Amino acid sequence: MHSRVVKTVCPFCGVGCGMYLTSDGQGNVCGVAPEQDHPISLGKLCEKGWSSVYAISPDNRIHHPLKRKRDRFIPISWDQALAEISTFLQDILEESGPQAVGVISSARATNEDNYAAQKFARAVLKTNNVDHCARICHSPTVAGLKQVLGSGAMTNSTKDLFDTEVIVVFGADPTENHSVLGGQIIEAKLAGATLIVVDPRVTRLAKLADIHLQLKPGTNIALINALLHEIISNDWHDRDFIDNRCDGFYALKSNVEKITPESVAEITGVDGPLIRQAAERYSRANRAMILYGMGITQFVSGTNNVIALADLALICGHIGKPGTGINPLRGQNNVQGACDMGCLPNVYPGYQLADEADTQQRFAAAWG
Repeated sequence: MHSRVVKTVCPFCGVGCGMYLTSDGQGNVCGVAPEQDHPISLGKLCEKGWSSVYAISPDNRIHHPLKRKRDRFIPISWDQALAEISTFLQDILEESGPQAVGVISSARATNEDNYAAQKFARAVLKTNNVDHCARICHSPTVAGLKQVLGSGAMTNSTKDLFDTEVIVVFGADPTENHSVLGGQIIEAKLAGATLIVVDPRVTRLAKLADIHLQLKPGTNIALINALLHEIISNDWHDRDFIDNRCDGFYALKSNVEKITPESVAEITGVDGPLIRQAAERYSRANRAMILYGMGITQFVSGTNNVIALADLALICGHIGKPGTGINPLRGQNNVQGACDMGCLPNVYPGYQLADEADTQQRFAAAWG
């Protein structure tokens, strides 16, 4: 056997950097190289990507099904494994019904695997009990952005970092968790973009930021409402965009009418003048984009946090054009795909609601 090179995607975070893996004559991975013309990573890898060789070791990998027998596992054939699993599942279904079983999919699996997993749960096991790790990271993104925008996904590509005037990083540290993207934010900042960081921590990006809103944990909505108030009261919002593209503006305006920067200063720990400065920089830019992470989503109020951020982008018209948008930073390399494919209990593929009769009938007909 000769060595070969395989083009693939790094699995260690949501950036999805392009890379090549080289394997030796025995099939062992022995080299890593970045994909120079990849549209996202632009020929770069972080330390996690460069260390892939050490994470793909043949040692201690499972080569066949294993069955527990007392305190150890014994190898069995695929035929035996599939037959026994089928029997176990049939017994549970007959005894307790479909609500007693479920499927856990993976945000590090392909779209095809995730689609098959949710289809197996619904078409074979007859249950909507299917989920994956977005439940504890970005399910509020799916719910929040779906409600406001109609789609629970990033609105823009990361390449728009180089087309924007203002970058808002809210509740995330991309230099730590999405290192290649974090480097691109720094490049954009050095090229002249204004950087606003909203984070209780003094992160690397916070140290470089033009404005750091160091809020107290859990006060996201209070801060965003104050930003909304300041933008609307100063007539910095995009009236044409709101009139043509948005519903519910006057209800939002009424809701934040009394939430001044000073009224939330003690709650958030951020001085009123600094909130005003951030509101003006973001709203009066021609192009501004928001990037956010689990400092927004991992709260009881996570969905409302996402909705508030989306409202902030909408009233300024910073959506639907290059260098703008509201952009969640996913934790793993295919959180978006797993959600898109329907690996959530409340939606079918494409975020079609699982409790709607028309949706159920449509998929029942398609799946037979």
